Amino acid sequence: MVDDQLSRAVLAYIGIVGRLSSESKEQRVIEAIGDGGLDVLPRVVALLDELYAVEPPLWSNSNFEPYEQVESWLWMNHPELSRAAMRAIANQYAFDYK
Repeated sequence: MVDDQLSRAVLAYIGIVGRLSSESKEQRVIEAIGDGGLDVLPRVVALLDELYAVEPPLWSNSNFEPYEQVESWLWMNHPELSRAAMRAIANQYAFDYK
């Protein structure tokens, strides 16, 4: 089952990959979620920290693109995320490591 609030918070936190924003990530989450934004924000940060701490790093497998590795990892470890949230995270990860 998709956690809509968490997924919307992830999308707001990441924003548009590669584009700077005048708003902070936290501010975007609060605007997207409302009063519950402060409550869900630690979950978003923890999820991303978990992903970036995976050993060996998902970008180290030369057989697959980082995007595919991340999407697969998210599908197995965080099925509560929407497809759009998974894509946004995978895009951000791939952008960070290219």
